[in-house]
Amino acid sequence: MSHCRPCNFVSCRHHLLLTVVGGRIRLNRPTRSRRPSLGRRASEIEADMFIDQAVEALSLMGHTCSLDVADEVAAEGGRLGKRRLGRLLGMTPWGATLEVRRAEQALRDAMGGEDE
Repeated sequence: MSHCRPCNFVSCRHHLLLTVVGGRIRLNRPTRSRRPSLGRRASEIEADMFIDQAVEALSLMGHTCSLDVADEVAAEGGRLGKRRLGRLLGMTPWGATLEVRRAEQALRDAMGGEDE
């Protein structure tokens, strides 16, 4: 099955452009500086600036879907470092490490807290 890329469904949970945290929409991008975010009470000017930044970030993304990243990693044998994972996901290596830890915890929780 062929899919349109970059993916235009930014509200999908697998899309890598945005993250919603505590009522704020944040851009995912590989930077150590503060990521742009948009709160519920943002002005129209702030919203316009955020949208411009999101469009720019989207145009620079190598991958827009975490499922595409998973497919690529699987095709490469299933192993990659945090630095490469961070680049694929559009975040820093530390951000990738945190995402891996969250995913591992979610799996443990889903399995009823069983350890390896």
